[in-house]
Amino acid sequence: MRERRRLPRGARIPTASMADIAFLLLIFFLTSTIFRLETGLEVDLPRADSGIGAARTRSAHIWLDRTGELAVDDRIVDLETLEQVLGAKLRASGELIVSLQIDEEVPYEMVDRLIGALRRANIRNVRLGTEEDPAAP
Repeated sequence: MRERRRLPRGARIPTASMADIAFLLLIFFLTSTIFRLETGLEVDLPRADSGIGAARTRSAHIWLDRTGELAVDDRIVDLETLEQVLGAKLRASGELIVSLQIDEEVPYEMVDRLIGALRRANIRNVRLGTEEDPAAP
């Protein structure tokens, strides 16, 4: 009489389609992820005919809205602490380009106080943010 072979009776998980599942999960998470570049105060910028962009490395973004609220890199600060924040960033990076995003409704007195604070913080590179004028040729 012939002896029958016994197959092991354990639970097995099929792994043949594991790569397909991992690939589908990767695609799902890549397409459903929201990347937040930068947010700040809601500011209506003045129009410009032309301009050049500044590098994102070694830069600070300052927003000033029409109510006088001031934000530096998504953090609301007051004018007195602005010098300390920018001074620390300048010491950390060595060179700092400050991008000003100022609402067009802001009184010039506020802009003058902001530029004075930048001078006291020893900031030399300042970029004024504008929006492209759609009516410009």
